[in-house]
Formats: sequence, structure tokens, C-alpha cells
Amino acid sequence: MRALFLLLSLGTATAPVAFSQADTKAFHVFTEDGETYGEVILPEVSLSAAGIPCLDCACYKGDRLRQDVQRVFPYAAHFGAVLGQIDRELAAMQDNSPRSHARKRYIRQQRDRMFEGYAKEMHALSACQGRLLAKLLFRQTGKTTYEIVQAYTGGLSASGWQVGAFFWGKVDLRSRYAPTTDPWDMLIEQYVQESAH
Repeated sequence: MRALFLLLSLGTATAPVAFSQADTKAFHVFTEDGETYGEVILPEVSLSAAGIPCLDCACYKGDRLRQDVQRVFPYAAHFGAVLGQIDRELAAMQDNSPRSHARKRYIRQQRDRMFEGYAKEMHALSACQGRLLAKLLFRQTGKTTYEIVQAYTGGLSASGWQVGAFFWGKVDLRSRYAPTTDPWDMLIEQYVQESAH
């Protein structure tokens, strides 16, 4: 408050202003060409890549991203293969309309089969790993997780999953994977390539 008052009174003050030793470290007054100026000296701030949030999540430090890629990528690869198989079988069905009972029954059976095998593992993933899984699913299928859910269960269900994922873990089901433009996705791609070898 004292510094604000000092700034406001600089233009009208005719007498010299006295500062304590502490004030002169943060604020400096000087005269140049008959004009009086005030200068605020701010502490130095260093910026580093460690402060950049990864996947909108500040939980990645050190090799944690590499470990998470190694943990999550096998799920993404498996789900990508399963979704490809489901798409091929749905295309081969005679009645392929979205309201077809045979189509709905087949999708429900495949969903139950996937939940049976992976429910515990999926519930054990952290929110950051969930974000990573959404990006890697886009890498494997070319579709966002939202588009996948929408294609198999409908728009209302996909919207419900989007809202739930956002509130429970800040996961965006519409996140895309862009390893050519996004620096974090470039790093993820590097770790995917390492884990593939």
C-alpha cells in the first residue's frame, strides 16, 4: 500500500521522499532529464520444462511418463486390435443399422467380454494414466475415445461418459494424439517406440 501511495504521489511531490533500507530493494527512484521515474525491482524467476503440465496433468516428473507409457500402451494396442475386429464383424453383418437388435447384442457381448478381462486393471489406473490411454487409443484407432463410445452406444451415452470422465479424473475423451505438433505427444511417441523394441 505504501508503494502505491508513493507512486501516486511521485508526480506531485516536490520534496525528496525518504525510503527505508527494505524499500530501496524493491523500489528505486531516479531522475533523468528533469523527470522523476520509479522502478520496481522484481525477484528473478527461472522457467524450466519441468513446470509444463503434461497432458494437463502436473504429475509427470522424471521417468514417470515413460513408466506410464509402458504400463498403458499394451492396453491401447489390445483395445485397438479388438475394436478393429469389432468394426470388421459389424460391417459383415446383414442388418448393420444402429437400431438392429443383433448389432446391439453383439456390441454388448464384446463390451462385457472386455470388461470381464480388464475391469480391475482399468479401475487401478490413475487419472494421468487415463488421459494417456485416451491419447494412445486415438493413436491406435484414429478415433477419439468419445467417437468410439458414440459409434457403439450412441451420442447420449458418449456425452454421459465425457461428463463422468471429466469430473472424476479431468480426462477429456475428445483428446487427440498429435506427435508431429505437440511436444508431449512427441515424447510419448518416443517412449512408445522404445517400448515396442
